[in-house]
Amino acid sequence: MAEIGARGSARGVRALLAALPLALGAAGGAGAAAGEGPGIVVGSFNIQWLGDGVNDHVLRGKPKRSAADFARLRGVVAGLGADIVVLQEVENEAAVRRILPQRDWQVFISARKTDAEWAQRVAIIARPGLQVRRLPDVKSLGLPNERGEYRLRYGVDVEISQGGQQFRLLGIHLKTGCFTARPGKWACEQLWKQLPPLKEWIAARAAESTPFVIAGDWNRELYAPRDELWAEIAAATPAKLRLAALGRKAPRTCWNAEKQRVDHIVLGDLPPAPAWAREKAGDFAEHPFPHPPELEPVLSDHCPVTARLRFTAPR
Repeated sequence: MAEIGARGSARGVRALLAALPLALGAAGGAGAAAGEGPGIVVGSFNIQWLGDGVNDHVLRGKPKRSAADFARLRGVVAGLGADIVVLQEVENEAAVRRILPQRDWQVFISARKTDAEWAQRVAIIARPGLQVRRLPDVKSLGLPNERGEYRLRYGVDVEISQGGQQFRLLGIHLKTGCFTARPGKWACEQLWKQLPPLKEWIAARAAESTPFVIAGDWNRELYAPRDELWAEIAAATPAKLRLAALGRKAPRTCWNAEKQRVDHIVLGDLPPAPAWAREKAGDFAEHPFPHPPELEPVLSDHCPVTARLRFTAPR
């Protein structure tokens, strides 16, 4: 894994991205190579305005889904083979339960307060056997306005324990409308204001020597050459931390393959005793819908992404 630190430059970021894909591997302990510990499959899926059925008619997105559409979404999530998934644009737990039964998934959802029209929250879903400790939301990503109202989406923060290993997972959905642009327009100003709390969270994990994953809808093409948002995160990264956005070389397979991916899984690791082993080919994936394109409005305009993460063996 390439390393960037507090003095990382744009050239360093480009070198890091060119070295990707990075720290992934076979999920599960079975078949792991010597020196490898157990693994886990982490995913992210912006599920597009998933309401609870009570106020769907006032949701800003207003997707008109049938029972068959909900069944399709249930099948998409099940088909990821994931242990834990960050979801975006869900109204509440009742909305999640429309597609995911309680027996199959734990749900940890943002406590964000919002009106019915803009009822979008981040949630983390985990398989029942996975040990998950809920931590306070990263509320500061919501950017309070002059009335003290947090209008943007909070981050959901959890600690995952598996096979004697622990790591933190932050689920995010950052401000939309600034996919490649530089700061200047209003959406970009808002996105850039979300950087300080994000960098503070990363720095806190580095200070604790805690490996982490940040997964979600970044609403940003992090793989674009000289992307300024990624460069700013890299420049602020503590020197002892290695940071990597996964899947740069993975093919774009979603509805519109010409659009760049904005859903990302980012790893933070701490040498010289890294938590994450190196990747194997194909372990980062974007999952296209096995449905005709005319169903995009009632399914999602995003395709899920997953990463098979493999721990190094405890030392």
